[in-house]
Amino acid sequence: MTAEVHRLTGLSARVVRVFEDDGDDVFTVMQDPEGNEFCVERGSGDRRSDST
Repeated sequence: MTAEVHRLTGLSARVVRVFEDDGDDVFTVMQDPEGNEFCVERGSGDRRSDST
């Protein structure tokens, strides 16, 4: 997830907020240059500590 967030910020998206809890619910809310919000979720290949 970290690599994807980094790639998207390089394409002018911005991070709005990062959601984490004690379970498996980890995702980043982002916004594209036009203001549309979307989420990037942690994938099955991401380590548990990878939350950004």
